[in-house]
Amino acid sequence: LSKLLAPTTLSRFPDVAGRVRAGMVALPIAGVVGALSAMRDRSDNTGLLPALAGLPTLVMVGEDDVLTPPDQVRRLAQAIPGARFRVIPEAGHLAPVEQPEAVNQALRAFLAELG
Repeated sequence: LSKLLAPTTLSRFPDVAGRVRAGMVALPIAGVVGALSAMRDRSDNTGLLPALAGLPTLVMVGEDDVLTPPDQVRRLAQAIPGARFRVIPEAGHLAPVEQPEAVNQALRAFLAELG
């Protein structure tokens, strides 16, 4: 849980942490093992990111994400020509759950830029 959620979420929003924990506990073990195995065994496709040139792209990451840290995600965004990059404050790996208003604000701003 501490790798999914920001310290701020864990301390200030115990209801959010509780919902995430309950969801984690309810997952079938075989499904978790399968998902983790698939992530472990997937191919590195970062070389394909430049092919997204010309497609509107917004890349977001939680400021406190320890699973995919902001610097790592920034490099992915930089590999996509024209991509916009946003860091969501006080969020970990589950930014839309932890900071839904900030995520929605970033999405709205991005969509407004598209016209």
